[in-house]
Amino acid sequence: MGTKKYLSAAVLEATNQCHKGRVVDLFAGMGSVAEVHHRVRQVWANDVQHFSSLNNKCRLTYGENLLPTKLDNFANEIFQSNIDVLRSQTANEHDHFSNVFATADYSIFASSLQSAREADRIFENGYCCFSNRYAFTYFSLDQCFEIDSIRYLLEFLRGIGRINQQDFDWGVLCLGAAMLRCANTTGHFAQFMKPNAQNWQRVRRQFKKSILSTWQGALVELEPFGTPEWRENNHVTRSDALNALSNKSLAGEIGVVYCDPPYTNDQYSRFYHIWETLVLYDYPAVTGDGLYRTGRYTTEFSSTKRVSSAFQQLATSVASIGADIVLSYPSNGLLHEVDACPRDILCKHFKDVFIHSETSYHHSSMGASKGSQKHQVTERIYVGRHAR
Repeated sequence: MGTKKYLSAAVLEATNQCHKGRVVDLFAGMGSVAEVHHRVRQVWANDVQHFSSLNNKCRLTYGENLLPTKLDNFANEIFQSNIDVLRSQTANEHDHFSNVFATADYSIFASSLQSAREADRIFENGYCCFSNRYAFTYFSLDQCFEIDSIRYLLEFLRGIGRINQQDFDWGVLCLGAAMLRCANTTGHFAQFMKPNAQNWQRVRRQFKKSILSTWQGALVELEPFGTPEWRENNHVTRSDALNALSNKSLAGEIGVVYCDPPYTNDQYSRFYHIWETLVLYDYPAVTGDGLYRTGRYTTEFSSTKRVSSAFQQLATSVASIGADIVLSYPSNGLLHEVDACPRDILCKHFKDVFIHSETSYHHSSMGASKGSQKHQVTERIYVGRHAR
């Protein structure tokens, strides 16, 4: 959700009109805007989410993914050892649901799946974070076994020195990619799909996918961005955007800051909470229909009461280090709903402020929870420049 990959070329055109120096992607997400700068500027990618920061470390600062060359039969044995520990605690449940997935009867599938979700099942041995919290929701029981066992494999190999931290990070990143491809969702982790007469075959199909084989494919497919020389001089941080620029040691080399703040009253952290748990692997308490992590991050940009002051603070922060600003924000953004305007705010802090481009897009309405699945908006890219 909120990807700016479709907008990255226009953002590059806007930053090309700004002063020279490093570009900061303050709400970096999965790094699509940082990536397009690989031929023209060094980048500093910041995001508050752990998984986004992991992705950006791997793809914007690390070398090639060498983990596939370090996996062998010994690794297979370690992976299988955790699988065996988990399966030994499920009695006949594993075999039962293998049969359920083969059924052609919706009512049998749906009732069995509901019973499995409500079962009093607690794993006490082995790596079992996902098996205890997400079985038969976003993932099947077997898929949770695989996620936990890959995580165990990576921890084990790092612990004995067979892989280093970069190998470990690439392994976790690729596991996150595999989880998204196999997950029982509509494309994000705000909520898992509950089977009905129309979608149950899709639910069943997703549950049957192998996390392990999908992970092995992702290990080969995912690559770093740009050249080794470019990546070597990039920076990645994990911080709230309003605090990130307080790192004064990097301020002098910044030419432009790109800002892509959240624009709805939906807290975006609920779309990524499964990935956060994968990275932290901290057996969190979960709550709600989406099984969200308790204490997850919230942003002032998604608060009607605080969005205006958050924009003021953002503009002040960028202006204070003498950098130019490029800001993308849609016509239906929350700031407009409180009768404020991005351009008016930027004009208080920058000498030359203009709209670089206006483009019509169809924004997702996040699963049609608020009406139609998509609605048309105008995405504006604002530029604010200092006189130098």
